[in-house]
Amino acid sequence: RQDLLENNDIDGNYLKNLDQQVQQKKAELDELAGKQSNLTGLLEKRKAHGDDMKKMEEYLANLNHHVEERKLELGKYPAKKEALKEKASQLQTEIGELKSKCS
Repeated sequence: RQDLLENNDIDGNYLKNLDQQVQQKKAELDELAGKQSNLTGLLEKRKAHGDDMKKMEEYLANLNHHVEERKLELGKYPAKKEALKEKASQLQTEIGELKSKCS
């Protein structure tokens, strides 16, 4: 009661309690604001990762297409090799015939 008389009928303890509540609410607000900015940052990172994933998928699709083209190209080599062997054999035969004619 003496506190009330000294402060013109204002309870000093009540004011201190209100001040503590204000400080607690400010701290909660700061924490929530930090979480909101963290959420925004996480959403931006998520979008960036999504964009990166799209780029990687596109790159892999192009790479797979290139690999398939190379497989088709390499599949033609055995036939080309056989054709060249046959041509070489024919040329050897012709060379042998020409040598025999010249001798």
